[in-house]
Amino acid sequence: GIELALSMQHRLKGELAKVGKDGDRLLKMVLVSRSKSVLPTHSKAVSRIFTRILKERDVKLLFGVSVVEAKEEVLVLTGGIMQPFDECVWCTQGCAQSWIKDSGFDVDANGFLQVDTHMESTNSPGVFAAGDVASILGHPRPKAGVFAVFAGKPLASNLRSAVLGVQKRRYLDYFPQKTFLGLIGTGDGCAVASKGTMALESKWLWELKDWIDRKWMWTYTGGLPDMEDMMPPPPPPNEVARAAGPEAIKMLEEVPMRCGGCGAKVGATTLTQALKRLELYRPLPDRSEVLVGLKAPDDCALVRVGGVVGLHTVDFFRGFYEDPFVFGKIAANHALSDCHAMAGTAVSALAVVVLPFALESKVEDTLVQLMAGATDGLREANCALVGGHTCEGKELALGFAINGTVEDPFGAAGAG
Repeated sequence: GIELALSMQHRLKGELAKVGKDGDRLLKMVLVSRSKSVLPTHSKAVSRIFTRILKERDVKLLFGVSVVEAKEEVLVLTGGIMQPFDECVWCTQGCAQSWIKDSGFDVDANGFLQVDTHMESTNSPGVFAAGDVASILGHPRPKAGVFAVFAGKPLASNLRSAVLGVQKRRYLDYFPQKTFLGLIGTGDGCAVASKGTMALESKWLWELKDWIDRKWMWTYTGGLPDMEDMMPPPPPPNEVARAAGPEAIKMLEEVPMRCGGCGAKVGATTLTQALKRLELYRPLPDRSEVLVGLKAPDDCALVRVGGVVGLHTVDFFRGFYEDPFVFGKIAANHALSDCHAMAGTAVSALAVVVLPFALESKVEDTLVQLMAGATDGLREANCALVGGHTCEGKELALGFAINGTVEDPFGAAGAG
């Protein structure tokens, strides 16, 4: 919060100066915190430095209080203190998600998943966690990225050992360091180094911090491999594209890497326009049993037959994952998700499978792996696979038509 407040103050004063306004007179910063001192988790030397900086920058400190209520342009604090504001920015510490405790895992006093020095859950063998989500029993540490980084290698080793059935005595231990280097910006091109009892303020520390931060962010942006460079060269344009002329060929050459999953679906605008044109050609039959259909589409169609509302949906993917088992499970779960989204119960599934031409033994093996993964997903939903259709094609593809039931959303009176 202190780093954010100082950075905002410096930037805003600079922006006001650009338009000829006095930032010292117009801008007032207030820092509200439950803590009773400045940066209590750091050394006293660091706290003294920032207490001085905040005083020099005329930042008002309201410490040892909590925000009881946030109203329009005013904070209500403990003790009845009213703090007005024009803009309020919240800066909170990391908190554990409630699902961790709800899942039955051992947790620490703050709700974080409790692990041993192997980074394995203390009450759920085979469950590993590292980084902010976890706390190592007997080694409490603040939530800082340095601990997650150093936990990476032993965690990877222990995960491999668990998969291979290696005895736990051969797992690697991770003992987090007791002190670590923290670089805290002062907002004006300087920074303070904090490690143990050490504290140092300097401009070159900001340059170091800036370099470290930019290098880290670069690994997730410019440092990532170029996916387009990894793709094989595109095939030559087919007869249809050549017949359509140079515009079609240029579009194919410039098209980005295509998604094989949800992103491969035809856009909603294109689909809507096509259905409208279809109606102009010849209106589709309209039946009273159809409660939800193409006129007001949703995740699934709803059809009432004999007092029961049937739920129907279809989903289809071309192969986008090299493991057929995993791809099969993804395809089944994705088809089932539409049913779940409408609070329905899946009853039966029909599969549509496209298999690339290959030796019969290879085709059979691929089909077995696909459907083994798919039936795993269907089994979890208690949905029966009742049939389907298979054919050969240029590339692997799999889809499911899901049929189920749902409580009548319109009642006996129908959809109106």
